[in-house]
Amino acid sequence: MTQRITLEAVLQEAGHDTAGRFLCGGCGRDFPAFALAVASDIEETDEPYLCACCIIDIERARPAPDQPKGWDSEIGQSLKAERARLLDAYSWTMRIDSPLTNQCQKAWAQWAIDLNQMTLNSDPESWAFPNPPDLEYMDPSAAAERLLSHFNRKD
Repeated sequence: MTQRITLEAVLQEAGHDTAGRFLCGGCGRDFPAFALAVASDIEETDEPYLCACCIIDIERARPAPDQPKGWDSEIGQSLKAERARLLDAYSWTMRIDSPLTNQCQKAWAQWAIDLNQMTLNSDPESWAFPNPPDLEYMDPSAAAERLLSHFNRKD
């Protein structure tokens, strides 16, 4: 809620007495000057001063601001954050020093591609995360040979 200038402040600034009771332009009830606020910036009324209850009623009656849609919505942002977490957690499966078989690494690469393309042809309401591939480990000697061949290359 916006902080508003009170009728009391307006009267004091103009050098007028703030004692007594004043009518709310909205509900017609009488209030002390400190309980009424300047309402000139409220488009829905022409009344110069309103009580807090009337101001709240006007603000509640306003339509809610448009909510972001699609991947910019709260659920879309949440799904993208989960995607980033999953890609980070399983990035090791696609590195050269991964102990996974070549076929398994290709399956994990395709899984990562599917995750990275989730915002292209779907909406967050119908998106379902793909199941991660099974982990298939290489024979330790084959894994060591793959690493040695990578580091001994002469590019």
